[in-house]
Amino acid sequence: MSSSSLCEKDKVILEQLLNDPDVKVDMGGNVWIKRTKRPPSGGAIVDEEGFRNVAITTKAKRKLVYYKGYMFSLSRIVFAAFNGTLDSSKEIIHRDKNPLNNSPDNLYEGDSSEGASLSLRKFKDEKTVIKIREEVSTGRSVASMAEELNSSYATIDNIVKGKTYKDFGGPILSDTANRTRRLGPNSSRSNLTPEQYEEIISERGKGISLSKLAERFPITSSGISRLYKREMDRRNNLK
Repeated sequence: MSSSSLCEKDKVILEQLLNDPDVKVDMGGNVWIKRTKRPPSGGAIVDEEGFRNVAITTKAKRKLVYYKGYMFSLSRIVFAAFNGTLDSSKEIIHRDKNPLNNSPDNLYEGDSSEGASLSLRKFKDEKTVIKIREEVSTGRSVASMAEELNSSYATIDNIVKGKTYKDFGGPILSDTANRTRRLGPNSSRSNLTPEQYEEIISERGKGISLSKLAERFPITSSGISRLYKREMDRRNNLK
């Protein structure tokens, strides 16, 4: 796996981050920023000096850090901190292809073609490509498939559309046909049965999170939010 190259403006901000006395990077591949304006939230990890672990993990299993309105991959910050090099044309490659392992010895610089070849290597097996296409065609979301395979949304989306691995088998879904099925069970345009509708309303009323419900039913988190609000409004109007 790899992190993308930098533009020159990003490079300037990254250099500021690395020279900021309120920022530190450790050998475990973590970035810590000292927060002084407000107390940390309940789930934040804070060390004895008041530094907070600030990396967030995306659904695609990539770790990002926000700094002064800019977003950087955790891997690039760690690599730059321990190697003192900021070649903006290079990507940061994970030796073990695990984007969650950002220890300094697991990172090295490479070009975009090398990063692409590493990210696609796992799909050279036709059985894996067929599995991806079959699962998405029958309702699995592209996002959840990408998360399971430790890949990007775009890579999986291109596979199910037939834009890559054209000679491999499995059902191909077009951009226009079967859009709901292509997006999978997290699509807000999927149809709910009356039983599913009632269960969603009941579970949401009990405090079950939108993301958990979206994993179980053929509708997006935002779709569930809108659905629940409309139902609550309807019930309030009946009182």
